[in-house]
Amino acid sequence: MNLSQAVRIAVQVIEKRYTEHRMKVNGLNIHYTDWGNPDSPHMFLAHGAVANAIYWDLVAPAFQADYHIVAVTARGRAKSDYSPTGSYTTEDYVQDFHELTMALAWRSSLTLGNRWAGRSE
Repeated sequence: MNLSQAVRIAVQVIEKRYTEHRMKVNGLNIHYTDWGNPDSPHMFLAHGAVANAIYWDLVAPAFQADYHIVAVTARGRAKSDYSPTGSYTTEDYVQDFHELTMALAWRSSLTLGNRWAGRSE
């Protein structure tokens, strides 16, 4: 087995752990993954500067028995749309995340994120 085949198999195994979705938010198709029971309390996961929703694949399963977990891929990353205006401010990301949780009809959630090192906004 070569490296390319091994990577393809690893991706297939990871992708079976969650369900992928896309939702139109602020005019962009935003990618997110989810784990767990949608009727459970909600947990929202936001990745860091150079990651995407898959970043949380090793963390989310530890919580899925108690939470419905959504991990978002921020605009301009991986499977989410790029901003046609080139706008990638902290405010843009927060607005996207807020609109996504509103579209999911969440009233509240436990929110976890990791650092966007080097952002000065």
